[in-house]
Amino acid sequence: MRGLLDTHIVLDYLKGLPQAEAELAAYSELLISAISVTELCLAAREDQQQPLAEFLSLFRVVALDSDIARAAATIKREHRQMKLPHAALLASARQVGALLLTRNAKAYPQGLPDIRVPY
Repeated sequence: MRGLLDTHIVLDYLKGLPQAEAELAAYSELLISAISVTELCLAAREDQQQPLAEFLSLFRVVALDSDIARAAATIKREHRQMKLPHAALLASARQVGALLLTRNAKAYPQGLPDIRVPY
């Protein structure tokens, strides 16, 4: 099964949180959105940039293309309260047939089958 990681899950993994480690181990393929890559690079100190780049090279990065952008707009129209970056993450996961892994439950409507809040 494919999982698309949000920024929070990656940060938890990098901090060594056992729940994040167990969650990542459960998937045959892990992906990350270009949006999350941007957020992680912004959060990292200068001395963390190279190790972060090496870590991120382990994942397939899902780029924000026009198909994902249109899908994100559709999701945003359907769920007005959702912020655009979250709609883009969900659209990215859907585009590549992955489950969106997040711990930011407040950002998404409850009951969507393609979102997992593991802990």
